[in-house]
Amino acid sequence: MKLIPRYDLLIILFICSGCAWFGSQEANPDIEPSAMQLEKLEKTRFVEAGRIVNKARLHEGGKLLIKPFSAGPNVEVNDELDRVSLRIIRGVLDIYEGKALPQELKDEFKADRFDIALTEEEQDAELILRGHVTELSSPSGWKKWMGMKPKIRLSVEGRLVDSRSNVTVLLFKDSIEAEKAKGDFGQLGQEIGQHIGKYIFYTEKKENGYQ
Repeated sequence: MKLIPRYDLLIILFICSGCAWFGSQEANPDIEPSAMQLEKLEKTRFVEAGRIVNKARLHEGGKLLIKPFSAGPNVEVNDELDRVSLRIIRGVLDIYEGKALPQELKDEFKADRFDIALTEEEQDAELILRGHVTELSSPSGWKKWMGMKPKIRLSVEGRLVDSRSNVTVLLFKDSIEAEKAKGDFGQLGQEIGQHIGKYIFYTEKKENGYQ
């Protein structure tokens, strides 16, 4: 009997939980980055903007739980959002598993200091990644009528939190767009997940080794 890989099982568990589970998730002001925090973000190598608040805690690692991203203000809760949330998780796991990385960059990502927690292990999680989708937009009809190439756009915000102290470890926001004919929201979600994964799992080199 072929066993389902642990991280694919994580995705299956979210799918089996049904759309109602996702629909019940609303942006929680206690866990979302404040406007003031987001203003302090800076351009980064991997996401549009971010800030590592506690570098020592990030490099310590631990058991990481990835929460499905919820709907932000003005974003409709629907099947498309559910699919995007799952693909964001898949993208983060791609980087954790060493996928979607050029060979020359693989030694810069030290994901072995992390372990991925499944949903039923939430009480054991030491770090929690949570966020929300702030834009999920399709092109308006007039752009196609004017001969413009229609594009879709996905934007997210979120943070990594130490679950014991509820202290923020890092903050991020990211956006991505693509021509509608060449991509879909699921693909954009997976790419953004990969960006986030790179931001979390990247370890900066020093002359005497990794930080």
